Amino acid sequence: MIDPVAAYLEEGIAEGWMPGAVWSVSGPDGIVSQGAAGLASIEPERSPTTVETLYDLASLTKPLVTGLALAILEERAQLSLDAPVSDVLPEFDGTAWAGRSLKSFAAHSAGMPAWMPLARRGGGLEAALAEIAAVEPGPEGVTVYSDPGYIALGAVVERISGSTLDAWFAEAVAGPLGLDSIGYASRIDCTEAAPTERGNALERGLAGESGVGLEWRDALIRGETHDGNAHALDGVAGHAGLFGAVRDVVSIGGEILRPKKGVLGAHSRSRLLSELLPGSGRTLGFVLACASGAARGVLPDDAPGHVGFSGTSLWLEPGASRIYVLLTNRVHPVVRDEDFQVLRAGFHRVARGLFPRP
Repeated sequence: MIDPVAAYLEEGIAEGWMPGAVWSVSGPDGIVSQGAAGLASIEPERSPTTVETLYDLASLTKPLVTGLALAILEERAQLSLDAPVSDVLPEFDGTAWAGRSLKSFAAHSAGMPAWMPLARRGGGLEAALAEIAAVEPGPEGVTVYSDPGYIALGAVVERISGSTLDAWFAEAVAGPLGLDSIGYASRIDCTEAAPTERGNALERGLAGESGVGLEWRDALIRGETHDGNAHALDGVAGHAGLFGAVRDVVSIGGEILRPKKGVLGAHSRSRLLSELLPGSGRTLGFVLACASGAARGVLPDDAPGHVGFSGTSLWLEPGASRIYVLLTNRVHPVVRDEDFQVLRAGFHRVARGLFPRP
């Protein structure tokens, strides 16, 4: 019997949406579809993808590392999301950001810019925070998806936990869940991960004049994060940098929906699954289906999930205890100027059709 998910993704590969894909669709009774299709790499050699292939998870780092960490730290009473950012990050003290809450940063409602080229002149995280804090804020309460906001939140996790993000994730999530194929490149071997773009041509174009004089990669990116800002932060950041294989992404999704290992308590899970600020369309790390072209009109409006620029996505359907994971490197070897949300929405539509209607 032909798997309709496999058929859909193989058609997408043939149409040039991505070189290959790995996917998993599961419900309360286990996996209903899982597999791999196409190529993990086109250059420097052509190699097939498998269910073991590591992918650059890109912005899935936001919910799977930073969101999880903030939820757990709050549950342990080590922080309050209602606290102003300057309470934890003195870099924001005395700036227009000082009174804006961690919750507003987490919900992408603090007024942060969507993106800016950071820290490529050296100085690491401290220099990046100084650049972010110096930006003039936009209006608070307006949802604007922001990488700099989650870079700041990653720093919050490190300051409060006393641990680097890569170490925190390895010790608080991967270790307790028994995961060996997900983590930052500083912690797991990513040398054979599916490659991404040939240099950072897209980001260089986005930077424009502000990127003149900064260091940019030109060679094929493999084994290190595709995101330029995360790369400038030694591959460890709150917004990007995580790598993983499909089974481990599914495992974390399962722990959020159906906790078994005690990593997350009821409060943590509520933060990850429920809207943080009314009308934001955001939970702690995730976006609701109603606010994303990847799932709007396909999954229930309140289903949380997230996408990664590299071509990855994780979506949860709490009411039915379902998990949808799609991993691709759609930016390999160059970024195509097409709306990948279209393919993601189709994946979710076909995948959801595998389950019987109520």
